Amino acid sequence: MNQPLILVTGATGTLGGETVRQLAASGHRVRALVRTPAKGRFDRRVEVVQGDCRHPETLHAAFSGVDKALIVLNGLDLAALEGNALAAAKKAGVKHVVKISGRHVDADFLKGSVLARWHNQSESRLRGLGTRWTILRPGVLSSNMLLWLNKSDRTISLPAGDGADSPVDPRDVAAVAVEVLTSSRHDGATYELTGPDALSFRDMALRMTEATGKPTRFVDVPSETARAAMLAAGIPSSQAESLA
Repeated sequence: MNQPLILVTGATGTLGGETVRQLAASGHRVRALVRTPAKGRFDRRVEVVQGDCRHPETLHAAFSGVDKALIVLNGLDLAALEGNALAAAKKAGVKHVVKISGRHVDADFLKGSVLARWHNQSESRLRGLGTRWTILRPGVLSSNMLLWLNKSDRTISLPAGDGADSPVDPRDVAAVAVEVLTSSRHDGATYELTGPDALSFRDMALRMTEATGKPTRFVDVPSETARAAMLAAGIPSSQAESLA
């Protein structure tokens, strides 16, 4: 009996790429959906298919013959991108779809967030798709610390105050995705994924100092300052508002 074929979207990204690597290392049949094949360096056992969720006509080949799919996407108009992927999965007869969502996206305090709204729209669409489904809601990825770090002065400037979060290693999120994709025990489940410790951002900066030997500090900034910095970096206003 042939092994199920598992498709991973966003395969050149942090979570998608790590999931592809773990699936291949475990001997599973895996297909990587990428927009630019040259950007991906995959194990020779991985089947690479070019496609773009912004252009649904490119998705037929990617989803054809697929048994299970991991939908991990980001970017502008996330709900539309994931809607195209879910429609392609449905049309191709994919039996089980796993979505990477966001932690607490259905919480009252995130009702004004466009990112949370997009994830909720996609979650609802997935639950009504008529396939088996599982939703994974990871919290902040620990690897994001490297994105937030100003390397010139070793500062992390965010409007976080003394608030704490529980960063999760993307390799751990990928391991959960592999378990869900290769098992039938998680159908219809929604999992909130966290790391082991609730840490303030000052704690996180201290741990980076200890790990690298380079002094790193957290700087609390007003939300308006963070929002302005994101707008200056080209982040659309709706997303900058949500992140701030």
